[in-house]
Amino acid sequence: TWDGQEYSEADWRLRQKREPLAEIFQVKGAQECALGVGATDEECAFEQVFDPCQPGETTGCAFKTGFVRQGLKVGLALDKELGFNPLQFGFIAATDSHNSNPGDVEEWDFPGAVGAVTSSAARRLRPTEETAAAYKTILKFNTSGGLAAVWAPENTREAIFDALARRETYATSGPRLAVRFYAGWGIDDAIMDVQNPFQSLMGNGVPMGGVLHVPQNSDAAQRRSPGFFVWATRDPIDAPLQRVQMIKGWIDADGQTHEKVVDIACSNGLTVDPISGRCADNGASVDVTTCNFSTNSGADELKTVWHDPDYDPTRAAFYYVRVLMNPTCRWSSYDAIRLGREPDPRVPATIRERAWTSPIWLDPAG
Repeated sequence: TWDGQEYSEADWRLRQKREPLAEIFQVKGAQECALGVGATDEECAFEQVFDPCQPGETTGCAFKTGFVRQGLKVGLALDKELGFNPLQFGFIAATDSHNSNPGDVEEWDFPGAVGAVTSSAARRLRPTEETAAAYKTILKFNTSGGLAAVWAPENTREAIFDALARRETYATSGPRLAVRFYAGWGIDDAIMDVQNPFQSLMGNGVPMGGVLHVPQNSDAAQRRSPGFFVWATRDPIDAPLQRVQMIKGWIDADGQTHEKVVDIACSNGLTVDPISGRCADNGASVDVTTCNFSTNSGADELKTVWHDPDYDPTRAAFYYVRVLMNPTCRWSSYDAIRLGREPDPRVPATIRERAWTSPIWLDPAG
């Protein structure tokens, strides 16, 4: 706790009750994962403010408990210890800016986190000391913000809050992608040809944010992986989709947690390399002098049913989906064009915008 006391079971129960969601992205960066901080996949370098903590550092650096993927793995360990998982949280994103313009998250229209003092472009890109802490610079510390997306049966306050409570949510780094994610033993490749599959999916599985229980009355069902159905469509005014990834975390018999990231759907008719687990490069590019992005590569939608080749019905696990777009310009590159200068080399000139679904948990207890 904040006062240094060990969490009790009652404390964990309270968190389980009151904290169904976690923020994975906002104007101050991405909180999914970070390279060198318990995660290894290359996309964990996306919009990171801090470098990993070094021995003795406690502030101004990245540490494991600052990232949601690590929190999900801690939840699996707590479930093994306590008999319940207090860190089963869904994902949302936000702006966390101070501009009174919720939802204004386009890279080309970023006024800064506090537009009254961070506009214009010259002010956002004003020179700073090379040694200045990242959180003291607009250039390194700010993204354009993200969005929280909710799947609800109707657009009412009650329905939306019910969906938030059951974690049927996803987050984006700004673009308005649409993503569906279901898992269940009744989901197979036949669902791909169904025009409106959601009635069937709801009857044969659970949506993002749900818990999937391993059947206890069927040896055959226990031995095979559930089907994971993913359907993503692009933001019609932004770049096409590049690929879909599955992120899995699990706990072994010794109580050690693990993670793995694999591509499960590729654009442009490409396939996943069985060795690297990644789609081949689809050739999408960006002209940083104009910020025009490729329009002849990528997909308007990506849809697949995936089965886990390493499925183990005896191990608790979580799965969530990350949808990656073709690269586009970062907000700082748009500002560089406005000022007639080259993009600042201290930050990436381009980014790969994305969406993250809330996880689905696999419960071996049934």
